[in-house]
Amino acid sequence: MAAPRILVIQLKRIGDLILTAPMLARLREQMPAARISLAVSDAAGFLAPCLPGVDDIIHFQRGRINAGYWAAIAGARPFEIAFDCDGTDRAAATAWVSGAAVRVTHAKHRKTFPRDRIFTLGCEASLKAHHTIDYLAALLDAAGIGGETPPLSLQLPREAREAADGLGLPDQYAVVHPGSARIEKFWSAERWAQVIDHLSQRVGLPVVVTGGPGRMETEHLSEIQRRSRSGFRNVAGHTSVATMAAVLARASLALTVDTAALHLASAFGVPQVALFGPTNPFRWGPRHGRAWVVRAGKPGPLPGTHRFPEPDDFAPMAEIAVDEVIEAAAKAWPSEGSA
Repeated sequence: MAAPRILVIQLKRIGDLILTAPMLARLREQMPAARISLAVSDAAGFLAPCLPGVDDIIHFQRGRINAGYWAAIAGARPFEIAFDCDGTDRAAATAWVSGAAVRVTHAKHRKTFPRDRIFTLGCEASLKAHHTIDYLAALLDAAGIGGETPPLSLQLPREAREAADGLGLPDQYAVVHPGSARIEKFWSAERWAQVIDHLSQRVGLPVVVTGGPGRMETEHLSEIQRRSRSGFRNVAGHTSVATMAAVLARASLALTVDTAALHLASAFGVPQVALFGPTNPFRWGPRHGRAWVVRAGKPGPLPGTHRFPEPDDFAPMAEIAVDEVIEAAAKAWPSEGSA
């Protein structure tokens, strides 16, 4: 008897793909003989080899016809189950073309035609009441696949580890990742420079800055570099996403805004500080005991083990003070000051 074929559809950004990893790990644990295929977008696909339990990766390239993608989804033999982790029209079309007998999405994405015909099951879990990891894993519950959802974890390809080795980084360092695809998540360049100077001069922890090659991030990093008195190693835009993951995995401390780097640090249990303004850390924040969250407009750092829902009373990133971030860094990395 052939192994069951399962399709997981996650066509969103890198951060969303990372948070799908626990669902995939649980799916593999519960269905060890299954052949699991993962549909990803071109932007996030570079990280797909880091996810556990995946047999095949099917790449969707934005702005292309994607004949190969649709042919791979249709396949010679239909999938048994398709899970939509995305909620977009493209994901719905993918689920339909897969030919899966069971097609699962969240209930809110199944309310209108033709999605009410495309999907056979709707998961009632609400994102407002769940962390994104649990929200995605609830799709398995809807399909009758039980088990516990494991903590977020990734596997580093050998090539990524070797590329990180080749950067010649010190044994101990802090990673600062100040950029994002959304400019409203940016924190002040002047304040980042003050934090970098504190880590370099007061703590004695060299700083490595990571980021993407986009214009907004590049300009932001240039302004941070101009304002910093101590300087830092800038590898932003010069590494692959997998290599950046390897750089984060071996860091002594990571400080980020709410972006993919936050989830990468979390996946490797790195002591970290996560800055939140226009998004809710209850749904997107790190969840391990070495993480601390600083939320704009809220007093004091919040531990990553905090699991209680918080209201969406967002505040601008400008309301985060330098002292709050430095306090959180001292909590996340208690060795601070003895490096």
